Amino acid sequence: MLSVNEKFTEFVDYVHEQGKEYFGKDQGCRNSTKEWFTQEIADIVDKKAKAYVQWQRHRGMIEENKYRNHYRTLAKMVKNKVQARQREYWEEISVDIENAMKDHDPATAFQIIRRLRGSGMNTEHIAIHDKDGNTLTNSEDRLYRWKQYFDEMFNINTVVDEQILQQIPKPPIDQKELSHQDAVPTVGEVVRAIQQIRNRRAPGKDEIPAELLKAGGLPLAEWLHEIIRDVWEQEIMVKDWTVAVLIRLYKNKGDKRICDNYRGISLLVVAGKIFARILLNRIQNMLDKKLLEEQAGFRSGRSTIDQIFILKMVMERSREFNQPLHICFIDLQKAYDSVNREALWRICRAYGLSDKMIKMIKLLYEDTRAEVRIDGDFSTSIQMKTGVKQGCLLSPILFNIYIDFVMRIILEQAGVKGVTMSYRLGDLWYSGHGNSNDIKLLALMYADDIAVMCQSIQDLEKFIKAFDEITQNFGLTMNIKKTCIMSLKQFQKSTCKTKNRTEIANVPFDITIRNQKIEKAEEFNYLGCYISKDQTQSKDIETRVSKASNAFNSLRRIVWYRKCISIQAKIRIFRASVLPVLLYGSELWSLTVAEEQRLKAFYMKCLRTIIGVSIGDRMRNEYVLQLTGQPPLENVLRRNRLRWFGHVNRMDNDQNCPMLTKKTLFASFKDTRRPPHGIKLRWKDKIMKDINISNIKNWRRETHDKDKWRKTINRGVTYSIIHTDVTRIVREHKERAANRRAREELLHHIQQNTTSDPNLPASTFDDDTCTQCGRICKNRKGLKIHQHTCENKNITDKKIVAQKVQQSTLRTSHRITTSRPMKIIELLSKNNNGEYICPNQTCGRVLKGQGATSHVKACAKLWLKKQNVLF
Repeated sequence: MLSVNEKFTEFVDYVHEQGKEYFGKDQGCRNSTKEWFTQEIADIVDKKAKAYVQWQRHRGMIEENKYRNHYRTLAKMVKNKVQARQREYWEEISVDIENAMKDHDPATAFQIIRRLRGSGMNTEHIAIHDKDGNTLTNSEDRLYRWKQYFDEMFNINTVVDEQILQQIPKPPIDQKELSHQDAVPTVGEVVRAIQQIRNRRAPGKDEIPAELLKAGGLPLAEWLHEIIRDVWEQEIMVKDWTVAVLIRLYKNKGDKRICDNYRGISLLVVAGKIFARILLNRIQNMLDKKLLEEQAGFRSGRSTIDQIFILKMVMERSREFNQPLHICFIDLQKAYDSVNREALWRICRAYGLSDKMIKMIKLLYEDTRAEVRIDGDFSTSIQMKTGVKQGCLLSPILFNIYIDFVMRIILEQAGVKGVTMSYRLGDLWYSGHGNSNDIKLLALMYADDIAVMCQSIQDLEKFIKAFDEITQNFGLTMNIKKTCIMSLKQFQKSTCKTKNRTEIANVPFDITIRNQKIEKAEEFNYLGCYISKDQTQSKDIETRVSKASNAFNSLRRIVWYRKCISIQAKIRIFRASVLPVLLYGSELWSLTVAEEQRLKAFYMKCLRTIIGVSIGDRMRNEYVLQLTGQPPLENVLRRNRLRWFGHVNRMDNDQNCPMLTKKTLFASFKDTRRPPHGIKLRWKDKIMKDINISNIKNWRRETHDKDKWRKTINRGVTYSIIHTDVTRIVREHKERAANRRAREELLHHIQQNTTSDPNLPASTFDDDTCTQCGRICKNRKGLKIHQHTCENKNITDKKIVAQKVQQSTLRTSHRITTSRPMKIIELLSKNNNGEYICPNQTCGRVLKGQGATSHVKACAKLWLKKQNVLF
């Protein structure tokens, strides 16, 4: 009888064999950056190269024309094939990116974008520093240094006192839950787990990607189920499932030669991920119900925006009622790698995991090893003894229950109230009438990112000291250098105006932990959003514009400047790759007019670049939006705010009780009056303005109907069809702009070279140009209005002289430039395939770019005369 490891080896060999037979082995293309390059094109290119050689061999012979024509035919075929394939490829890519964003899978979308963008500097062969700062260039020395670095990272010495371990409780488990966890995995669970594994992920050491297992269908799932069943019953883990391949990923900051500026990425065997997914599917819902409501990391229906929203609402209410608020942003040093595993198994038991389930998780963690890979070479194995496994699907939920258990002890022993508010559902203004419920906010958590809020600096100090002491007891360490405190501004109540208010001077108070003072910050980047003590958003807006500009510029030559990519494909990529970066956190913005204009200017600049016009071409914003089929940015911002508002108002848990985010939306300080100095713009003020603009009658009722609410808020955000002839329209507009600039340059030249000769005849300007002063008007109506006022001015003689000088200047000077005459090929119309059509109706021939001008000169002379084209 075969062992578990032998069965899996046989499974891997069979999958490799069948994969090579049916799908082939990827040998890589000639140019890794040209993913559109197909085998068909490669074959034609080879034929073209051979035809060129034959042509050169027969130069000067009778058969030269034959071989030359054959070569040119193949060259045209290659060009047409490449253009068609490139258009098809970019359409596919843009659709894939757009679908990934619609399916709420930004990781896949940005992975495709990074692949298109191409990697930067290759770090595989780069020299690195050892511990002493010496440069290592030899491949063996570099491999050993990386092994040494990751060995220190994954084996942090964390010791938890045995007495603390004994205090962790072991509550009884419900019999139904126990039987659910201990049951042998079924084929259905294996099939479901395989479908849940994400595509486009690098495989582990067995080099079997998830797509190959999905292609195997039910027979392959049944074979894998047999292996998983043996692991479950025999309690013996497949060795390859505990081995990770470590690759390095540069953090894009700091010296590339220093190992600390890299993060390790573990590539695990996909079959092991499937086994972990089966375990996760059984325990996730049960564990999720037992976590603190303040934890939003790696939980269904929760995101970073929830925590940012709660924090901003508390800060906004504190400013509105002039209440003190002190916030501490706590950072844990290498939190995931510092988890003590013995304490973790006991905490798993305390949270309701059965002994069998814990045993299966332990099997995934026993004898876990990692091998560093550099340019195809592997280091010796690294034993990973501490922390949760990087890349494992179980790691997020395991860390969540670990930090949840620790935080409950901290909250109990610290004895700090935090911020106490009252809320009444549906009362956005909290009028103070009727029944209300209290809400206490102390710590917001997103995995290991923790924000603590207190109304007293003494309470904050008490909590931080308790946090530092208890986390150390469980092997975690607070990073004091990256931890900071922020105190909101508080003003004297005697002042009556919002401007020039007198700020209350805070008493100097330093919090010292382990003989180190915690830094005081004016602003802090919390979960990707800048939080400032004066609650302005200018820093956050500039950061968003800067990041979006980098994202846009990184695709400038790859996407935006490529003529083979359609405008529609470019717009898709723009909406999926740039707009999410620009509008991250826009649901929570209370923008001023200047901030909204800053965002709008960048938005319109991007759209102009995509269609190929500049700000100097003077194409109005409304016309740019009409050509590209995009909505105004202010409508998108309004839609985002209302969408989040409706989402929060529907936030109820399984017991139909409001969740923490919803409570905070309607919360306010009880029995507290607003000071007489007035109120600054609040988020709910923007919401009520958006509701009025959108003509929403009853938001309390309409927000609970998700489909109806979506239709209501999307009225002003419609993505219309892109104009089919946008290229021609842009070209004509740019030509008019060039003519206008030439006229302006001409007038400027005339004004600098005027003379006093009154006998010089006047020249004729364009229809919309004043013949007296030379002013260019927008249209005929504006010209008539201008001429009425211009006649009363005594400048006619001077301008007539200037116009006379124009004629003599044009004869002798080459400095004055006018727009070039249009080429014949620019006047021709195109079909859907980008090919030109002969304007002679009796001919109607489809023309290529080469030879189109010659054909039209010979075939459509009458049409050319009507177009006033000289030939």
